[in-house]
Amino acid sequence: MLEYLAGLSAIVIIISLFSYFLPTVIAMLRGKSNTFAILLLNLFLGWTFIGWIVALVWSVTSDNKPQTIVVNNNSSIEPKNELKTLTSVGIKSEQIDNTNLNSHQDKIQNLKKLKQLLDDGILTQEEFIQQKNQILE
Repeated sequence: MLEYLAGLSAIVIIISLFSYFLPTVIAMLRGKSNTFAILLLNLFLGWTFIGWIVALVWSVTSDNKPQTIVVNNNSSIEPKNELKTLTSVGIKSEQIDNTNLNSHQDKIQNLKKLKQLLDDGILTQEEFIQQKNQILE
């Protein structure tokens, strides 16, 4: 009977430890970049229900992955100046040289590109208006 209780106690302890470290296990299985931080939070604050819930939510959220934005310029006229971009936060605006807008077709293409950047959330409304005015001048 004593062996039965010892075996049952071992099973209860294993299940309890697995439940306690469930957020860490999930983070490891999902390959989270901050698994060690989740382990520390789980280890030191998991005994509080709120700490355990925070670790669990953190382990199931997705990692922020950098986004690559490619701007394809299919213009038949080679621009004299390269497009300048702000890359500290991603592409925020494009500086368009008015000398490259030789034809009406070029203006239309550039306006379409600007509208697409606005729709994608890459440009703010103010940046869109500024660049649009540059093209239409």
